[in-house]
Amino acid sequence: MYTKIIRFSIMLFILAFVNKSFAVDGGKIIPQKLRVEYLKNPVIDELSPRLSWVLTSSENDQAQTAYQIVVASSIQELNENKFNIWNTGKVLSNQNIQIYYKGKKLSSRGIYYWKVRVWDKNGIPCRWSKTASWTMGLLSKSEWKAEWIGLVSCQLCKVG
Repeated sequence: MYTKIIRFSIMLFILAFVNKSFAVDGGKIIPQKLRVEYLKNPVIDELSPRLSWVLTSSENDQAQTAYQIVVASSIQELNENKFNIWNTGKVLSNQNIQIYYKGKKLSSRGIYYWKVRVWDKNGIPCRWSKTASWTMGLLSKSEWKAEWIGLVSCQLCKVG
């Protein structure tokens, strides 16, 4: 009985080690907290918004060596790997803040979905981040159709 417990313990240890060493998730760092112009899923009017993310890792001394940003016009397109708005491809850089959008021209009222993945210090790609988005506001004065709200002038309103 004692021998069976020792064998079982050794098997569990080996399985835990193999599972940790050869994780299917890819690299050891994960991009999180995606931001556009320092905001989470904002409405903006910036034609070349700045994108950023925060890196987390369960390992000490990890670093980003490259990134890939992809943008699509719908979540479905993004999930089907149809990056119809922008795909940076693999960019060799440790930068994760103030990365200027350089894709297709952005449209008023457009909603854009994006995600990022990074490569770790060993050149292994991590899994994709969760999806984030941003919405474009109105970009030209001609699109504004509202009227000013104010006091209507009338005889009863006059003082004096």
